[in-house]
Amino acid sequence: MKVCRFINTFMFICEAAQCRRKAFLSSIDFSLPGHIYKGRGIAYIERLSINMPCSNCTGILHYESSQRLFPVVRFPPLPVFSPPDPAYPMKNILIYDTTLRDGNQSEELNLSLEDKIKIALKLDYLGVQYIEGGWPGASPVDTAFFQEIKKHSLKHATITAFGSTYHTNHTAETDPNLAALVESGAGAVAIVGKSCIQHVREALGMKSAAYLPVVAGSVAFLAARMPEVLFDAEHFFDGFLRNKEYSLSVLKAAFEAGAKKLVLCDTNGGILPDAFREIVLEVRKALPDAVIGVHAHNDCDMGVANSIAAVHAGATMVQGTINGIGERCGNANLCSVIPILELKYPEQGFRCLPKGKLQHLREVSTYITEVANMMQLNRQPFVGRSAFAHKGGIHVSAVAKNSALYEHMSPALVGN
Repeated sequence: MKVCRFINTFMFICEAAQCRRKAFLSSIDFSLPGHIYKGRGIAYIERLSINMPCSNCTGILHYESSQRLFPVVRFPPLPVFSPPDPAYPMKNILIYDTTLRDGNQSEELNLSLEDKIKIALKLDYLGVQYIEGGWPGASPVDTAFFQEIKKHSLKHATITAFGSTYHTNHTAETDPNLAALVESGAGAVAIVGKSCIQHVREALGMKSAAYLPVVAGSVAFLAARMPEVLFDAEHFFDGFLRNKEYSLSVLKAAFEAGAKKLVLCDTNGGILPDAFREIVLEVRKALPDAVIGVHAHNDCDMGVANSIAAVHAGATMVQGTINGIGERCGNANLCSVIPILELKYPEQGFRCLPKGKLQHLREVSTYITEVANMMQLNRQPFVGRSAFAHKGGIHVSAVAKNSALYEHMSPALVGN
């Protein structure tokens, strides 16, 4: 088989009567049998019919050519990265999506219950392992989400509720926040706690030693009542740099109380990759039996880089959001984290999504942008409209001969 590029205006129309959405492509790469090439290599297609999923509904976008199509260029298929060497077994990286909770902290975003359900179902379609639905009790929408999502059958994702350690005016047994987490009926709960000694003393107004029983008591209460408990260590990296022993003592209190997954949060987004990696390595040495995750913010534009550095240091869970949305400068962008891990490190064999799901990444990115009523960032890596586009000059001259000359990977691998 040879791969040909056909350049035209390809208009796809959704076949669903209630939708009729239109989508346009400027080029299509298509595999053709080698024997159709005649003489000096001229080939054509008499008729081309293509279907693809509609990102606006459950229907099908359809294109059918009305005239003979001639390829602009033919080229060997771009290599799909070789399977990992058997010496490097596949390493599953848990993807924890917090678009519905931390992403919804974006100042221009206010998701309705219907929006949240649509996005959750699309995330499950993509194959992420955890979907953080919100904070039960914090708002009527968040509380209702956990009841409404039970009406749907999810194939891949565990719905997770988010909350905090109990307030010191209560005990774990009397705290309404912990009670709301249990009442949500979620498949997992992520509980956030302070892990920076400065925050314990100044934000909570507590002595550092007095906060450790609060962490342990909150986790133990939930571990006895919920299928799974994760502990999100807020301000962990800043706290580690201020007082390493105390930050580790918070993690150990949570782990020993029943939180087997510990998530290290760069809440202020100011840590750089070299320090990020070294701190994750130290945590792994201190708690070798814990599953380590990371939650990176993007205030220094390092959310993705820090997440990748953490995985190379042994973290096996990455939290982030689709398109990197979130408060201030956003969260680690899962639309970059996932393809980088799956495609750029073939020898490590990282697997983030079920097989075959990566090619739906742009579709999911676009769908969530539309549901959230946000503008799509054209220059977003991997999934942006301009990620593999060229305007003029020597780039276009080369791309017309072989698009791989100016592409770091095949756009088809992420559905772009």
